[in-house]
Amino acid sequence: MKYLLIYIPFVFAWGLLDNPSVSYWTSWSSSVLLIIGVLNGYLKPKGYNTSWKDHPLRPIFIPHFIFAGYLAISSIFYFWSLYGYVYFEKINPEANPIFFERAAYAQSLYYLGHAGFLHGSLIFSRYSPPAMKAKVNSITGFCLKLAISFTIINIGLSFFPQLGQLREKAANISSVTAAIALALAVPERKLLGLVLALAFFAVNLIQVLLSGWKESVLVLFILLGAFLMPIYKNKIIILGLPFLLFLLFLLPTYVNEFRVNAWEQGAAKEEAFKSAFNALKQNNNVIKTNWGFLTNRLSEISMFTIYLSNVPSKIPFYRFQIVIQGLEAIVPRVIVPDKMITEELVMKRVRENGIVSYNNIRISAKPPIIVDGYISFGIFGAWIFCFLLGWSSATISVLAENLFGGYILGTGVFFTGLFDIYWRGNCFEFLINTIFWSLMLMLFIFILLYSFGVLKKVENIPTRR
Repeated sequence: MKYLLIYIPFVFAWGLLDNPSVSYWTSWSSSVLLIIGVLNGYLKPKGYNTSWKDHPLRPIFIPHFIFAGYLAISSIFYFWSLYGYVYFEKINPEANPIFFERAAYAQSLYYLGHAGFLHGSLIFSRYSPPAMKAKVNSITGFCLKLAISFTIINIGLSFFPQLGQLREKAANISSVTAAIALALAVPERKLLGLVLALAFFAVNLIQVLLSGWKESVLVLFILLGAFLMPIYKNKIIILGLPFLLFLLFLLPTYVNEFRVNAWEQGAAKEEAFKSAFNALKQNNNVIKTNWGFLTNRLSEISMFTIYLSNVPSKIPFYRFQIVIQGLEAIVPRVIVPDKMITEELVMKRVRENGIVSYNNIRISAKPPIIVDGYISFGIFGAWIFCFLLGWSSATISVLAENLFGGYILGTGVFFTGLFDIYWRGNCFEFLINTIFWSLMLMLFIFILLYSFGVLKKVENIPTRR
């Protein structure tokens, strides 16, 4: 019954849509309250008796915070800009009232999706003592071995472009294991292990800086903080949050400059890095670039409002079309050579709704899961798609811990490394394809480790904790 109470703010926000500002702030502040409810333990899975700081990477915690932050919290900058503000200075006149109305409507659905994701995670986060245990002398050493192994696999797969998705997973696991090895090596204070762990973390940091994706840089440091948190608790929060905000302030300018040089002008990555770093040192348009990022790129609410104005008034609901396309996307191209390219299928509805013009073939603007849910089945679709996302994330995390002997290897390494798509979401087709094949890969890794004796069955499993 307590879980159903989280939907009450949606009812209030929906009833207040005639006053868009009040409705928006009701929805937005209610999402903040949901996060606070999880942090203080009021909203927790039944029977859960440990602090979120002990298992921060379980789906109900950091993945949920990031998903909700991107989905429902980040829209505040866009809505604030509608009042005419740039940061805290009112520069422009207020936007047309219809923009406020659409934003309030979108935010109420964002809250509904947030509540649905949280609801699904809460119900299915039922962790029991694992059926398997890892037979390793040192988790730190084992994670270093995993980091080395998956780095080699990543390099090897670079020669096979058709296996790009598999290479991405290898790179993710390498990053996760490098972060966890460094986090575990710090309190152990063993010089050799610390140096090796620091070296692999540095290698991964260089790789993500040269990738041109700001999220990858942020995630690497979030992972390091998450693995240090069970050891240092509040110290990590006090030091980590300002550091992440500092990165978030600098990265948009760095990434913009890097992409212009590397992606558009074809410069070598090393040269693009130097140019981007110099732009930061010279403070080139950092403030202006950041405001553009905060209002139009951190949140996708402006695009959601366009979908809301089109569907179903101009374009009918897509019904099961997107779901069927998602199921078809799972089938490998080697089995169906003439299968449609998933990106093109997704961009078709993006162009139909006027998000991107038909003449622009270079921009990718895949809709997030809540948009696909809404344009498929309306308000119910927005809720059920997010609920199922929360349900599947919790279910797979529980399975991972059961297979790999607990939180560190289960959720920490393999769930986080293989299912990072839960952190931010994506359109339905890419979500279901990634989740399905990541699950297959996780089971394959389990069979491999079990066959080599790294994992062993627990003889007497204690009762549920």
